Amino acid sequence: MKMTFKAEPVSQTQQTIKTKFLPIPKGWYKTRVFSVEPRNNKNNTGSHLLVVWEVVSGPHKSRRLFDRFTIESVMRNTSGEVVPNEKANQIGHRRLSDMSWALCYPQWEDTDELVGRECKVLVFIRSSEKYGDSNDVKAYEAIAPEESEVQHAVVAKQIEVYDDDDIPF
Repeated sequence: MKMTFKAEPVSQTQQTIKTKFLPIPKGWYKTRVFSVEPRNNKNNTGSHLLVVWEVVSGPHKSRRLFDRFTIESVMRNTSGEVVPNEKANQIGHRRLSDMSWALCYPQWEDTDELVGRECKVLVFIRSSEKYGDSNDVKAYEAIAPEESEVQHAVVAKQIEVYDDDDIPF
C-alpha cells in the first residue's frame, strides 16, 4: 500500500501522555474516593482494600492515587506455622480508621459507601530502582465543610427541600 505521511511536531497532548504517570509532588491534596476494591494479596495469604483517590482540585486535578490497607496478613512463626501478622494487621486497621474519620464516615458496612466521599491526603514520593518513582498516601485529614463539594451539594439539596414560602413573614 502506497501512503505518504509526514509527522507533525510533538503536541501538548503527546507531551502530557509522556508525563501522565509521573508522581505528583509531595504535599496535601484535596481528594475524593474514586473506587474501593477488596483484593487478595499476591500469595493469597491475606487481603487488603485498594482505595483509588482522585485529586479534585489544583494543577493535578483528575490524577489518581492508589492506596492499600491491609485487612488480613499472615506470616510463618519460628516453628514454621502460619499465624496472623498482628503488627501488619494493626497498622492496616489503624490506617483504615484514620481514613474513615477523615472522610467523616467512621462506621460503614459496605465499601461502596465510601465512594464519592472527600478528604485531604498527604502524598509522598517513593523511589524504586525496579519500578520507578511512585506516590504513597501517608496521612488523611478531614475537609472543612465549606471546602467540600459534597457538602455544598448537600446544603443546596437541603435548601431546595426546605421551601418556606407558606410562612407569612
